Amino acid sequence: MKLAAKLVLTIVLGIAIVLVVDGYVSLERQRDLFEDDMHHDLRLLGITMRKLVTDAWNAGGRARAGGVIGDANQVDPSVDIRWVWLDSPPGEPTAPRVSREKLRAVAQGQDVSLVARDVRGQAYFYSYFPVIVDEQRPGALELREPLSVLDKFTRGAFIKIVVLTGSLVLLSGCATVLLGIRLIGRPLDQIVGKIRRVGTGDFSGPLLLFGHDELGELAVGLNTMCAQLDEAGPRSAVKRRLGSLPWSSCAMRIVSRPSEN
Repeated sequence: MKLAAKLVLTIVLGIAIVLVVDGYVSLERQRDLFEDDMHHDLRLLGITMRKLVTDAWNAGGRARAGGVIGDANQVDPSVDIRWVWLDSPPGEPTAPRVSREKLRAVAQGQDVSLVARDVRGQAYFYSYFPVIVDEQRPGALELREPLSVLDKFTRGAFIKIVVLTGSLVLLSGCATVLLGIRLIGRPLDQIVGKIRRVGTGDFSGPLLLFGHDELGELAVGLNTMCAQLDEAGPRSAVKRRLGSLPWSSCAMRIVSRPSEN
């Protein structure tokens, strides 16, 4: 049974390692896809809002553009949209939340997306879209979405993968244990018991193993050997010799001795 236990443990451990690695790769892939979706959605929203704000500013000035931004914030509260002046000093209501050094490309007319933390350490995904409404001051739209959404998705996916991996390991382990005991453990126990009886000089009781594998062939060989020894007579020298040997020594001779047939 020790051999069967080692075999089962090796198989279950291998299955567990494969499932854990696959779960980790799957989790990272899902996280990357979700982050790409966040970036894509913010970009689409930013491009749309830039057009709406530009038209509203040209039609009714800053107040009307601010109304468009306020309406957008009410539609989707998870995304915070602000109008910012890129040259505003830190602390002013229209100052960007991200440092100017990271927004130099925005002042040159490029869209910029990045991850930054606020003063409380909360991580956010920022997207800046330049909007030309004043030739004297560089303006932009600031879109901010908390990364807690990504963290929440990651935790949910992690729990799902852990439950699925644990269930598969448990089911595969139970199946492997049952098959290992049935196909290897029990036949080996019967073979060992037969060899022990042979070591004491008892050749009775044929070994019945159903199957055409190596263990079945070993059982047939043991039965043939015991039948031949038993036919030699109860007082044969071979039988007396086997009866005087420890069963383990006899087992080694039986296994290593080639069949006479």
